[in-house]
Amino acid sequence: MSHAPKKLPPPFHLVEVAVELVTGPLDELLSAIDQSNFTYSEIDSYSGQAILGARSEAELTAGVQRLRDGFFCGSLNVGQVHVAYVEGIAQPAIITFTHKRPGPPQFAKVVFNIEPLAPGSDVALVNAVPAAVLPGQLADAALDGVAGACRNGLIAGYPVTGFRATLVDAAWHELDSSPLAFEIAGRAAFRELRNSAPILLEPVMTIEAKSPPSCSKRLRAHLQACGAWDLQQTAKAGAFKALGRLVDLLGVEAEINRLCSGQAKVVLSFDHWAEVPRRPDGDDTYLSDLGMRA
Repeated sequence: MSHAPKKLPPPFHLVEVAVELVTGPLDELLSAIDQSNFTYSEIDSYSGQAILGARSEAELTAGVQRLRDGFFCGSLNVGQVHVAYVEGIAQPAIITFTHKRPGPPQFAKVVFNIEPLAPGSDVALVNAVPAAVLPGQLADAALDGVAGACRNGLIAGYPVTGFRATLVDAAWHELDSSPLAFEIAGRAAFRELRNSAPILLEPVMTIEAKSPPSCSKRLRAHLQACGAWDLQQTAKAGAFKALGRLVDLLGVEAEINRLCSGQAKVVLSFDHWAEVPRRPDGDDTYLSDLGMRA
């Protein structure tokens, strides 16, 4: 019997920054973050470190400024703005994992069918094991394990999006099985997908830029230097539209306005998720250039 899927929405931020508490009370920092209207916040209450996200560079910069203004009782270290990548599943997989531990004994066996969905889309978690085969609380715990593991990524620590994980079979022991054992099994089963060619995804943006006609050549040249493609000049003189990787477009508004003496208008909007280009030397990895999430 198949149950309705539990859906985990994908992140709604495209850029993020790491913030670390240097001095001051943690509860004041948490309150200031809460009042700064970030699209995304992930806080380690023990270390005082946080990752804060927003839909655009301008929104994130404004949020960090509100945070600095509202946090009167201490000091912060604020890192550099960087792209909020996500990870994905490129191919279907069947994952079987057995968690077994002695003293006190723990036992849980799970079998998941993993199916890729649209890049950057929801995560769907489904229990297809009848209650007569596996009690519902144990099935729920296995799905919770997958949900927890996918937030921490498979490649570089970014959340995994766009897949369906269906629990299709399981085994349990009346004395040795528990929700904790099945949560551990679900988490470990998901981590096995590291061997199934997970992919790293980045935001591709539409950029629309307009400048006085006297600056149009410099504007076009700068967009090309940023790696923009499908570059089109619109009907209005000095106006261009193109696609580009967000990682190459960070800071582009300020730079274009510098080139055009503050007379340019730049609008960035999300277009789609795409796999991050792999290294051209045949290494077939991303990590040498990208690194782990802060």
